[in-house]
Amino acid sequence: MQPLRRTSGMVKRMPHFFRSQLPKGEEEGDGKAVATLYGYPNAECPTNLWMCFPMTRLEYAQALRIWTIAWPSLTSVSRATPPNGVQFLAYHRLRRGKMGTHRDNNPGNVVLNLVNGSDRPWGDNPRVGGSENSQVRGSSVMVFSRGRPMTLTLRYATPDRDVIQNRKYYVTSPSFQMRMEDGWITILDAVDDMLMVHEVDWDDEDGCETDVRFAWVYRWLGVTHNYYVQGCT
Repeated sequence: MQPLRRTSGMVKRMPHFFRSQLPKGEEEGDGKAVATLYGYPNAECPTNLWMCFPMTRLEYAQALRIWTIAWPSLTSVSRATPPNGVQFLAYHRLRRGKMGTHRDNNPGNVVLNLVNGSDRPWGDNPRVGGSENSQVRGSSVMVFSRGRPMTLTLRYATPDRDVIQNRKYYVTSPSFQMRMEDGWITILDAVDDMLMVHEVDWDDEDGCETDVRFAWVYRWLGVTHNYYVQGCT
């Protein structure tokens, strides 16, 4: 089951009334109050989880502090400015909360494009429901963890199979697994998401049903979206 989540993004434009450019009868949202935010509508995430709220001062202060600590290990893109988006995730072992196998910001054929020498291997941003992934190319992902540890697994394609292959054939190696301990900051590099998929799950041999883990996932976002002020969708 997906973890409980709340997504927040920096405000580009304060609440205002949306004016649609579509013909009459097709103008969804026309006249309603919206705010323009840096949201994160990931192409592999269900659309009902795309809600986004304006980032609070407290959320930004925490992002700034973690960014300062992690700065030496970030890509040059992420060193330039603090992150402008955050997802707060709550994992409950009782609910079997986990993050399934996925890529954050790249299509499945990105490895094939790399092998073929493409100077733009990621292609176009994946789209779902007309919205594209908004994470800035070349940026890192920072994860600050509290609570019981979980295991992050990075999996890569089986070398002796075709470059494009079903994820069930991807290799799980202890060399690409790490515990996300209480108080740790985990950094995912942009190349990790291009070459591998990742997932987060509980260790079945450790802990109890009341275990919880909280994670703040910070990203650098480059695409804004309008969200209704009432409902944040």
